[in-house]
Amino acid sequence: MVDVSSARKFWCQTLLASWILHLSLGALAEAPATPLLAASLQPALIPFQDGEKVRYEVHWRPLPLMPAVKAGEIDFQIRREEFEGNPVFRITAQASSKGFLTSLGLKIEDDFESIVDARDFRSLRFIYRKRHNHRKQDLEMSVNYEAGYALVREIDLADSPSRTIRDHRIEAVPGAVSDFVSVFYAGRLREFLPEQTYLIHLYDNGRIKQVQVRVEATERVRSGLDSHDSVRLRSEDGIFKGGGHFMIWYSRDDLRLPVRFEASAKLGRVFGRLILIESPRFSKARVRIS
Repeated sequence: MVDVSSARKFWCQTLLASWILHLSLGALAEAPATPLLAASLQPALIPFQDGEKVRYEVHWRPLPLMPAVKAGEIDFQIRREEFEGNPVFRITAQASSKGFLTSLGLKIEDDFESIVDARDFRSLRFIYRKRHNHRKQDLEMSVNYEAGYALVREIDLADSPSRTIRDHRIEAVPGAVSDFVSVFYAGRLREFLPEQTYLIHLYDNGRIKQVQVRVEATERVRSGLDSHDSVRLRSEDGIFKGGGHFMIWYSRDDLRLPVRFEASAKLGRVFGRLILIESPRFSKARVRIS
C-alpha cells in the first residue's frame, strides 16, 4: 500500500525535478574558479527558438522492487519578449498529476513562470502558482541586481481573506540567479565536456543556494521519442531533505535538449523522458506509448 501523503509530498518535490528542471540541486560551498552555468549569451549559439514547446512524461517508483507508475506530465514553453524595457525570455511550465497519482485523489495543476534577461540569462522574476487539490498558493521572487537583493512574497489564496505566508528580503545576492524553470534552459547554453563542473546560484524555498553540477560522461540514451547521443550531468545531495541525487541528460545535437532525467530520494525514484518537441525548425511527438 502506497502512503498517499508521502506520494503527494514526493510528487510536489519532484514535478520539476528542474529540473529539471530542476532542477533543485545540492547546496555546496562556492568554488571561485568554478564558472557559472548562467553566463553571457552569444545569440548565434542559443539552441532554442521563440515559441519552442517541450513535454516530459514522469514516472515514479516508490520502492526498488515495485514497478514504476505514471505520475504526471510537465510542459514547457519559451518566448522572446520585453520586460520593463529590456529583452527577456519568458519561460512557462505547467506540471500536472496523471495516471496513478490521480487515482489516489491527488489533483495537481501547478503553473510556473520565469523571466530571464536575454543577454546573460539571469533570473529577474519567478512565479509559482501552486494548485494541489484545494490548496492555492502563489509565490513570487524578484531580483534587484543593481541593489543586490531579492524580494520574496508568498500568499495563501485558499483562506478568506487571503493570508501572507512569507514576505521577506534576501540580502547580498551573490551573482546571476537561476530558478527551477530557468535552470532547465541554462544547461542548454553550454557545450559540456566530461569532468567539467559548474556553479549555480539557485533560488529555492525562500533562499539562494550555491550549487555545483558535474559533467559525468557522454552516452547514448533513449527518450520517449528517439535514441540520443547525450551528455550526463549529476548533482549529489540536497535535492530533498533526505539527500539523494539528480541526473539529467542533454542531447549533443544543435538543440541540446534535456531528453531524460532521474531523481532519487527517501521516497523512491522519479524518471522523466521527453515525449514532445515543437519548434519552428523541428517538431516531433511520441506516436505510441512504450
